[in-house]
Order: sequence, then C-alpha cells, then structure tokens
Amino acid sequence: MNPKGMVLSLKARQKLTRVEMNKSAQRVKDKEEESWEQDIPEAMAEELSEIQSRAVEEEPQTEPNEEKVSFFKQKPNSDLLALYLQEMDERELFTPEEEIEKAREVQETRDKLWEKVLSLPFVDRKRYPEFSDLLVHQVLDLLKVWLMDLSHKRRSEWQIRKESRMSRRKMRSALIEIQQLKNRLERKRNEFVEANLRLVVKIANRYRNQSVALSDLIQEGNLGLIRAVEKFDWKRGFKFSSYATWWIHQAIIRALAEKSKLIKVPVYLTEKIRRVDRTSRMLTQELEKDPNLDEMAERLGMEPEEILNLLRIGKEPISLEGQVGDMEEVSLADMIEDKSIIRADEHTAQQDLIEHLEDSLKLLSPREEQVLRLRYGLGGQEIKTLEEIGQMLGVSRERVRQIEQKGLRKLRHPTRAKTLHSFVKN
Repeated sequence: MNPKGMVLSLKARQKLTRVEMNKSAQRVKDKEEESWEQDIPEAMAEELSEIQSRAVEEEPQTEPNEEKVSFFKQKPNSDLLALYLQEMDERELFTPEEEIEKAREVQETRDKLWEKVLSLPFVDRKRYPEFSDLLVHQVLDLLKVWLMDLSHKRRSEWQIRKESRMSRRKMRSALIEIQQLKNRLERKRNEFVEANLRLVVKIANRYRNQSVALSDLIQEGNLGLIRAVEKFDWKRGFKFSSYATWWIHQAIIRALAEKSKLIKVPVYLTEKIRRVDRTSRMLTQELEKDPNLDEMAERLGMEPEEILNLLRIGKEPISLEGQVGDMEEVSLADMIEDKSIIRADEHTAQQDLIEHLEDSLKLLSPREEQVLRLRYGLGGQEIKTLEEIGQMLGVSRERVRQIEQKGLRKLRHPTRAKTLHSFVKN
C-alpha cells in the first residue's frame, strides 16, 4: 500500500482506471455481461457464472404459474404517466412498524457491506469515514480484474498477491460476499422507495401548471426520495415522510430553477421569486387591489429595490420572432429600432461636418494640423497623448501642448468657427 495511506495501491488504481475505460463502451450498449463472458476462457466463465449465481441466490423468485407482463406491453397506446400512477397505486404502504423495520434492514445491510469493504487489506478505512457507493463499485471491479488476470495468466499470481495482499480463494470469496450484500442493499432500498412514491406525486402536484411537465417533476422528486432513503436514520425517531419531504421539495425546486426558464436562475433567487409571487396574490385578495412595492416590502421584510429586482429576474424572455398583436406578418424584431444604422439625415450632416472640418484644418500650418489630427483622432487616426505625439515629432511634451493650443485658437476665431458652431448647436 502507498505509504501515504491511499485507498488503493498505485498499480491497482492504474489497472482499475484502464478497466473502466475499456468497459465504458460495453456499459453504453448495456451488454456488459455478454461481452465480458466472450473475452474469458471457459474455465473462468464457469467460475464467474458460479459467483454470479451465488450472488443473486437471494433474489425473489417468480411463481411458476405467474407470468410477469410489462404495463407498457399491455397498453402500448396508453398514457405513460397514467400507467406509472396505476402501477404505483398497486404498491402497499408501510405501516409505522414496517417502516422502522425496513429502515433498520437497510441500515444494517449497508453497515455490513461497508464493513466488508473496509476489511479488505488493500482498502484504507481512514480515507473513507462514511459509506461510499463509488468505493464499493471500485472494489468490485478491481476484484474482477485481478481474477480475470489470474485466469488469463497475464501476470503472475505473485504480482497480483503483492498488490492485493489476498489469495485467489479470498478474492473470490470477497467478491461473492460483497456482490450479495450489494444486491441485497439495492433490493431493500428499492422496496423502501417504491412504498413512498405516492409522497413524491403529492408534492409534485403542488408545483404543476409550470413550465416543467408533471412527469419531469415526479422524476426529479424521485431522485430526492432516493437520496432521503440513503440518508434516513430511523434511530432518531422521526417519521420517514417528514424527513423525505424536505429532500423531495429541494430536488423539485432545483429542477424548476434549472429547467423552467430559458435563462438559468440560481435556486435561492427562485425561492425568493416564489415568495414574492405568493405574497402578491395574498395581498391582492386582502386589499382587493394590486399591492404596491411598499406594501410588498413591509409584508416580506425586504427593501423595495430588492423586490423590484426579483420581479425583473422573474420575467420571461420574449421572442423577437413573436407576432405583434393581430399583425401576422409583423414580428417584434420588425418594430425595434436598429440604432447601429445611421439615418439618412444624420449621415448627410456628418458628411457636411467632416468637409467643413477639413476645410478649417487646411487653414492651419502643417505642424498644427498634424498635432490636432493625432491629438483628437481626426481622419480615422488613433487618439494620441501629448507624450506620444512628442516622441513622434521629436519635441517635448510641453511643445506639443503649445502647438495644440495655437491651432485651437486659430479654429476658434469667429470668422472660422462660425460654421463649426452651427454643428455644435445642432
């Protein structure tokens, strides 16, 4: 093991990374087991088949006369959400006693699985104080890799034993036991989740009639429910529904913040906007009129500027291609002024100004004209500082300032500035 206490040895981690990359394509196609068995010899295939059969020996069996038919095959044209709700209604709710018992089974199974993983000699328990599904998957994959390497004789048993500090028999036994515990934990978690799906639908209904479909809200709420099952501690004496409600609400609110608007709004701002909208509706009913900012601020305990900013953020974007009123052929983009295009009268006035300015500059000396052009960026040139102009002309900064002032005095002469003054007034 690494002297710094890494969870896996360096070679073991490199091998695990290599295996994960090689198996990614198989996972995408959902044919991991078939592809895996094709790449191993017959002896290893029999051994792994025995491991898998022993790992799933506790799976509930279907009665011989019972035929499982998918709801989707029964009614291919039915609404999927209705089918989901129908199947959900068939799940029985837990009694308070069953809830405690099921939660205890989930926690005990998780503790057994975690203790078994941490008991392996190549795992450093100090690195993982809490349960980690990721580590469980890594350990299972690593044990499979070592067993496959032994069967293929890619490396000597001495090399693998040095990395794992386990014999082949112990690796095989650990793989079977960890896989069994993992399957049992997933099954018990699923039972707990399925028994509480009604809670997700009940909470998701409170957020319906928004830009996110109810089916998507239920899906996001289910993710929150799964998280609640993983984190629930039955020893504290709380009801699971009370604990899970918070996780479900948070999952749905986050989904609304991320998916309901074209421009993503942070979750905390989304919650504030919902408070403002709810308070506005309540005040409208109480006052029988639309509340103003001061009334909203007093009720919410916010500054009027903050409420105004939240109302701006909560507005929906308008499409430039949207129809304007009853005019089908006119879009909003056609009604918005393009300020980047100069109007014809402005263009004519600008050209007249340029011509008069050029005529006025010709009355100056060449040095004065050059300094003014550089100093004010006339004729499309870049504006220069006094010091930059002095370096270009080989004179001091003060001398450039004197030339500039002299040229400006000539341009300000009443006989010469009369025409330019008219442009300034306009």
